[in-house]
Amino acid sequence: QGVTMATMAPSYLRLFQRAETSSFFGREIGIMYMHAHLRYAQMLAHLGRAEDFMAALDLAHPVALTDANFQRYTEGSDLPVLVDFWAEWCGPCRMMAPQFEAAQAQLTPNVRLVKLDTEASSDLAAKWGIRSIPTLILFANGRELTRTSGAMDARSIVSWVGQSLH
Repeated sequence: QGVTMATMAPSYLRLFQRAETSSFFGREIGIMYMHAHLRYAQMLAHLGRAEDFMAALDLAHPVALTDANFQRYTEGSDLPVLVDFWAEWCGPCRMMAPQFEAAQAQLTPNVRLVKLDTEASSDLAAKWGIRSIPTLILFANGRELTRTSGAMDARSIVSWVGQSLH
């Protein structure tokens, strides 16, 4: 899959529109994060990491984490990272999935939302002490800030993240 201006343009536009209307941390900070995020995406494209580049631009859906990329996303981000630990068989997890995406629309570009399938990455789930799902863990500067378990609606997720970061 080639990364071209045609495939990049819609993502850039969505990113700019979200930053312009962001009220989570304020418009100016949202625009500043947007520019930093675009520079990061351009660097990934320059390094030939097209998959990571497109994931960095596609802010409409949380990135699916794996054992291979978990550390890169949680420790290598300048932004706070909210991880949803979930499983396909979990009814509350499936009910919360659209709420998590709706929260992403409100938190982007100030917080990066990602998901980790605990069945596919059971070692990571054990490492982070996941005993019930869904569990949300908020990371900042590569460290766990806080966590909560149980399904939440979008408004509650956004409120919890805001309180945790302030």
